[in-house]
Amino acid sequence: MTPRHRRSFALALGLIVASTSFAAADRRDRREDRRDQRDDRRDRREDRRDRREDRRDHRHDQRGPVVVRPPVVVRPPIVTPRPIQPVVVAPPIGAYPTMAPPAPRVERRNRGRRNQIWIDGRWDWRGNNWVWIAGHWDNNRPGKRYRPGQWQQRDNRWEWQADGWIDISLYPTAPPPPPRVQQRAQRAGYVWAEGRYDWQGGQYVWVEGHYERAQPQRVWVDGQWTLQGDHYVWVAGGWR
Repeated sequence: MTPRHRRSFALALGLIVASTSFAAADRRDRREDRRDQRDDRRDRREDRRDRREDRRDHRHDQRGPVVVRPPVVVRPPIVTPRPIQPVVVAPPIGAYPTMAPPAPRVERRNRGRRNQIWIDGRWDWRGNNWVWIAGHWDNNRPGKRYRPGQWQQRDNRWEWQADGWIDISLYPTAPPPPPRVQQRAQRAGYVWAEGRYDWQGGQYVWVEGHYERAQPQRVWVDGQWTLQGDHYVWVAGGWR
């Protein structure tokens, strides 16, 4: 190694040693600064704690001496016995109402299935009160007719005449009532077919008249009830 190289090497080594010493000194200074900051925070906390203790001692001095009060004695309340009330036995609930039932309610019925009839709702007497029983659809029964029940007054009470299905005759044994008088207007090209009574469910039911379109050279003949043996039979009308 030449003298020139030795001088350069010595210079570089010195620079490295100097920089290392400076870095170590800087780290030592930062540690000392952090330690000083912690000491300052600790001192401030101790000062705040001392001030709180001083304020507490000052308030304690202003309160004066502690007065010990005697314990409060709680006495049980004086209960005055109540007189025994006699037991009142309610009269038995009446089996029959003495007042007329309210007016029937108007019900909205849905559409029933085929071969069903609508049975109206009614009032029933339950628990000494009037209770409404809603109407419903029921299956029609061949050879029978539904008879609605009703409330009837007897003396000073009301009694329910039960509803049910009764046997009906396929043919009426009595003549139909007189036909109803219907108002109708003349219509060109049409003829009027008179209304009539039909036998439905064991009773006569009125069927409204209607117009029939006129047919050339033909005459409309109304039907009629005729007696055959011990019952009446409907002979249908039509064009002749």
